Amino acid sequence: MRRVYQLLLPIFLLLAFAVPRIGAQTIVAEYPFSGNANDISSNHNNASVHDATLTQDRFGRSNQAYLFDGAQSYLVANNIPEIQTPTTSVAFWVKVNEL
Repeated sequence: MRRVYQLLLPIFLLLAFAVPRIGAQTIVAEYPFSGNANDISSNHNNASVHDATLTQDRFGRSNQAYLFDGAQSYLVANNIPEIQTPTTSVAFWVKVNEL
């Protein structure tokens, strides 16, 4: 059993120092679409709405989601430095009526 520990210890130490550390995650933009496309994070990176209309969200709450026409409508937010990192992730819900 001691031999197993002697083999695993160097591997564990290698991984402990070789794997990059992930710091605390901070939300840099959050758009709850509660009647508008404003960012509620501390960065206040509000989006501009172009021909999209407010509609019900997936829970049936009015004015909590945007409806896009599939051709002309879109939202635009500034490309802020806080999202220009190798660890940036984006999450959103999409409901497609037809393809």
